[in-house]
Order: sequence, then structure tokens, then C-alpha cells
Amino acid sequence: MVTAKTCQDIRSELNEAFKQLEAKYGVTFVLGSMRYNADQIRAKIEINKKPTDGLTFEAAQFKQFAVTYGMKPEWLNQTVYVTTSSLLDIPANIIGLNRRSKKYPVIVKTINGKLYKMSARRVIDQMKAIKIGK
Repeated sequence: MVTAKTCQDIRSELNEAFKQLEAKYGVTFVLGSMRYNADQIRAKIEINKKPTDGLTFEAAQFKQFAVTYGMKPEWLNQTVYVTTSSLLDIPANIIGLNRRSKKYPVIVKTINGKLYKMSARRVIDQMKAIKIGK
């Protein structure tokens, strides 16, 4: 029979095992909340690449591949504006690039921590407008 104590014990043992795997493969493991009933335990495990050069994986991707999208690597952490569903323009910083996303590859983060995706074209247009405005 599975209990809350069993889940706690399993979680601590999994976290110890993950430390060895993290060192071996250069990734990080995040064990999500565990749900259980009398017969089973369910949990989500997220595996991420470790940051390179102090950057997140997405930030490193932006630095490396921004040019292929017509952007400049130095635009990382620059401010652009996101139009929300309530038609407000909210300032957000460019934090990375998702190369698998064809339509909205640029990842931005607002002051309150919310993540948005933007097209490379929109970022380029905003950066040109900022340059012209100065």
C-alpha cells in the first residue's frame, strides 16, 4: 500500500539517483509533484540541458543562431514590447530562442515573470524602431 511517507522516501531516493545522472550526462532533473493511490505513484520528470557559459540553453541558442533569423546576438536581454490580449504593450526582455518554433521562435519575459513568444520579424522591427528613435 502506497502512503504519503512512501512517496517522500521515494522522492528523496530519486533525487539522490538524479544527482549521479546529472553529473554523468550534463543535464538537470526536476521531479514534479507526485500523485498516488493504493496501487501506484505518478510523477512528472523534467530533464533539461545544463546552462552553458552561465546562460540558459535558450539564451545560448539565441547567441549562436540569432544571425540566421536576421537578429543580432547582442539583442539578448534587450527590451521589446509585447501586445497582450487586452491590447496593452508590456515591456519584456529577450531571454532566448526556440529553434524548433518556426512562427514564434523568440522567447521574452515580462517584469512579472510571464513568458511570451514573438516572431523574429517583430523583434527586428522593434529594434530598428528603437535605433531610429534614438
